Amino acid sequence: MGNTIGSIENGVFIYKDTSSSLAEKKYIRFEKEDLPQYIDKFTDLVGEGILLEGCLFEDHKWIAYGNKSYKTFDFTIMEYNQQIYLPLKCFVILQLYDKRLV
Repeated sequence: MGNTIGSIENGVFIYKDTSSSLAEKKYIRFEKEDLPQYIDKFTDLVGEGILLEGCLFEDHKWIAYGNKSYKTFDFTIMEYNQQIYLPLKCFVILQLYDKRLV
């Protein structure tokens, strides 16, 4: 059983109740003109120490620090596929910034 809230134009939020757990599915539309906002969030993540100091948005590899470990995000394989390269980097930024997932 589930509820759908919102619309496809604004993003669809789906909440499902499965064995007393709640899941959220969110569709995000990447717009290239929003890139400066993503870069600002990236800069904030570096400033907060979540991303390695010295990391640049343009880098193909980012290192993120969590409570007990670190993760490397390697975008090298996709650098020539611009249709997925920038949207994927921006998706990772949103996950790190909004949810602090590392």
